[in-house]
Amino acid sequence: MKKHVLLVGLSLFSANIIAQPYQAEVSLDYLNSDNDINMLSLQGNYYFDEVTTKNTAWVEAAFMGRNNSASLNYINYDFENSSIDSYSLTVSGDYYHNNIFIGASIFYINTELAGFSADDTNFGAELGYFFDKNWLVSVAANNDDFSNSLTINTKYIATLSKQSFINLEASLNNESNDLLAAADYYWSPQSSVGLVLSTDSNLNAGLRAQHFFTSTISAQISYFSYDDYDTYSLGLTGRF
Repeated sequence: MKKHVLLVGLSLFSANIIAQPYQAEVSLDYLNSDNDINMLSLQGNYYFDEVTTKNTAWVEAAFMGRNNSASLNYINYDFENSSIDSYSLTVSGDYYHNNIFIGASIFYINTELAGFSADDTNFGAELGYFFDKNWLVSVAANNDDFSNSLTINTKYIATLSKQSFINLEASLNNESNDLLAAADYYWSPQSSVGLVLSTDSNLNAGLRAQHFFTSTISAQISYFSYDDYDTYSLGLTGRF
C-alpha cells in the first residue's frame, strides 16, 4: 500500500513538469561496494541536435530520437585499506543513419601502486540495425581478445499508453554464453523502476530506478547482488 501511494505521489508531482528539449547531459554517480571498492563517476554527453522528450520516456529520449552524440566518462576507483590509486577515461560516440547504428569507444585505465604505474588502452566498436522504430539489434567487440569479446545486444521500447512505457534489453557474450537481461517500467515519462537478471556466476540480480524532479534534474539509484558482495549506487543527472 505504501509503495502504491509513493508511485501515485511521484506521478502526480511529475504531471506538472513540462517537457523541454536538451542538448547536453551531465551525470555524477557514486557506487559503494561491500568488497571495499568505491567508485565516483562523472560523465558528460553532448548531442549534435536537440533531443526532444515528447511522447516518450525521458530517459530513453536520445535512443528514441536517434540523436548522434559524443561522450566523456571519468571514473575514480577507491580501494579501501589499500594504497592503490586508479582511474579510467572513456571517450565514446553514437552515430545513427536511417536504420543503421554505429558506436565507437576508447577506454584508458591507469593504476599506481608504491611508485609503480601501469596503464592500458582498449578500443571498442558496435554495429547495429533497427528492425523496427523502437527495436535495435547490435554486435559489439573490443580489441582486447576480439573474438571472445563479441557480444550480441538488443533493445526494444514498447509504448503501453501515452504516458507509460517498457524498456527491454538483453546481451549475450560469445565466449561465456552469459545472458544479461533487463526490464524498466515507466509508469510516467519521468519515473521508472527496473529489474536486471544475469546468468553470470558473479552477477545474480539488480534493481534500479530513476525519477525526474524537474525537466532538467533527475536522480537514479541502483542495487546489484553479486556472489560475494553487493553494490549500491546513487546519482544525479542534469540536462541543458
